[in-house]
Amino acid sequence: MCSAVLGIAVALAGCGGADANREIISNAAAQAQVELIDLNAATEAELTRLPGIGEGLAKRIVEHRRRYGSFRKPEHLMMVEGISDARFRRVRHLIKTN
Repeated sequence: MCSAVLGIAVALAGCGGADANREIISNAAAQAQVELIDLNAATEAELTRLPGIGEGLAKRIVEHRRRYGSFRKPEHLMMVEGISDARFRRVRHLIKTN
């Protein structure tokens, strides 16, 4: 089993050459450095940087936070009108609550 996995890894490493491997590593590093947006501290402008969140939704998120208090967990974002399950899944990896 170990030799099969090693063989696949060696084969994959040779597929794209050094440039392709550098690009993969660079993309992974860029994703690791993404700063999560805190739903409980973000401004409307910061919220609009999230995919699928425009000015209107950003205002509703801030208003919801003002009216009901802090979000206790990221999933509570779906309590805001206009945040569907699908939209939440698009931003889940970019948000946090503190």
